[in-house]
This record gives sequence, C-alpha cells and structure tokens, in this order.
Amino acid sequence: MELAPFIFTVFLSSLGLLAGVIVARIAKEELRDGENYFLWLENIILIAVLVFSWQLFALPLFIFLALLTFLMLLPVRRVPPALARLRTSPVAFVLLTLILFTAQDAPTFKLLASFAFLYGLPAGTLLFMRQRNWGAGLLIRIVLMLGCALLFQLLR
Repeated sequence: MELAPFIFTVFLSSLGLLAGVIVARIAKEELRDGENYFLWLENIILIAVLVFSWQLFALPLFIFLALLTFLMLLPVRRVPPALARLRTSPVAFVLLTLILFTAQDAPTFKLLASFAFLYGLPAGTLLFMRQRNWGAGLLIRIVLMLGCALLFQLLR
C-alpha cells in the first residue's frame, strides 16, 4: 500500500479517540455508571483484534491463549495499577498501528482499521474520565499513531 492511503487510514482510525472524548463530553452524567462497560468493550475489541491477528499472522496457539488470558484479566478491578494503565496507554495504540502496518496488504486490513477506530471510542471516553489534561493525552496518542505509521512505512 502506498504511503498516503496508509497514513490516511491510520489517521481515520485514530479519530476514534476524538469520537470517544466527544461522547464523554456530551454524556458526562452517564460516565461513572458506564465505566465498567467501557472497560469491557475496550477488551472485547482488543480480543477481536487478537483473533483476527492470530488468523492473519498464524501465531502459535499457546501465544494466542496467553495473550487472551492477559486481556481477560484487564477488566478485573483488583488488577495492579501498572496493568490498569496499559488499557489506555499509548502502548496499545502503537501496537494497533503495528498490527495495521503488518496487515496493510491483507484482506482484513479494513476490518482491523475499523477495530482500531472502535477501540478508540471507549479508550477516548476513559481517557477523558481519568486525565485532567485529556487534550494533551489525546494529541499525544494521535500523533504517536501517525508518527509510528510514518516510521513503519519509511522503514519498509
């Protein structure tokens, strides 16, 4: 895939974060009640990305099951704080960009890009809920996704 369509796809995928922040700003009263649902939705989308990546990259079954177990433990309330921050950390968005980069010539590329957008919806809402300076966090994640996409594409 050429550079411009790939960067544009990653940019559109990262706008899911902005849509999540907009949803959070519109429905501030509902955020506290919906936090648990956002956590589960975020993890379900990550599991879907993992399943499609497993089929695409032919990962060994034990790696798939280990990652699946790890993702299933993330919504648990008593998870260590370091693991809890992984949910909406920039690391998750770099991994999504890496998966998009490696799948850019695969037939499931558009589906994985859609999952990246959908992952941004609950992640953006949780970012708005948890960080006072959510604008900087949003900008960092979008620029990081675009920068990684450009770097991956240039190193290709």
